[in-house]
Amino acid sequence: MNKPQREALAGLFKSAANIDPRKGTRSTAPTLSIFLALVRPNLTVITAAYVIATGVESEHGGDVHVVHAAKEVILTVKSPHILELSGIGNRNVLEPLGIPLQVDLPSVGENLQDHLIFTSCVFPEKQLVPSLACTGITFLSLHMFSDWADELIEKVEKRIEQNVDKLSPGLKEQYELQLKLLKDKNVPDLEIVVFPVNVHPAGPLKPHIGLLPSIGHPFSRGTIHASSSDPKVQPTIEPNYLTEEIDINI
Repeated sequence: MNKPQREALAGLFKSAANIDPRKGTRSTAPTLSIFLALVRPNLTVITAAYVIATGVESEHGGDVHVVHAAKEVILTVKSPHILELSGIGNRNVLEPLGIPLQVDLPSVGENLQDHLIFTSCVFPEKQLVPSLACTGITFLSLHMFSDWADELIEKVEKRIEQNVDKLSPGLKEQYELQLKLLKDKNVPDLEIVVFPVNVHPAGPLKPHIGLLPSIGHPFSRGTIHASSSDPKVQPTIEPNYLTEEIDINI
């Protein structure tokens, strides 16, 4: 794999195994970081807690606790849910739920993206090749794996031009950047993982090799929004996978 600072980013490499050969145990983020850090007095891990308002209060085990952040609060996929429960979001989403609007910010909960991996390419392994026992990862640009790259890019450009008035300024800027990357023959758009396993249940165990293609920069966008004013009710997630034709073509 080429180094990030070089011009060509496409290429392939072998992914190091995450099994400790001495202990036969799997190395993961929890085993190598969280579990080791739990002994520190400045770290507390709480699970199954429902955040009601960031930096204000949360409910855990039936009790409400007030949590204050000295510097910053880091949230993940449920950030839109918490913001909307706090009254920050799209008026059309909050008002039907009876959540008092504090800030009308339509972008909250929009722009959800994910990298789809397809698991349909599985082949029986007829002869053991030691190198196939490792996970290999290949990054390819659109021009590397498609003879219709220019035609596909032209279709995307026309679609964006036709819908430019419907796009938010942020999404328009994202699409312009993605088009720039799509045209660059050295920037990967597709990832193919060579996996030494069969990802489908198929009766008696037999050696298999799997090819898992994944979209690098999807154009499809989903949403995640609160479905109730009750923090315990999970938000509604609409991934909208493959709603853009370019994602299907890739």
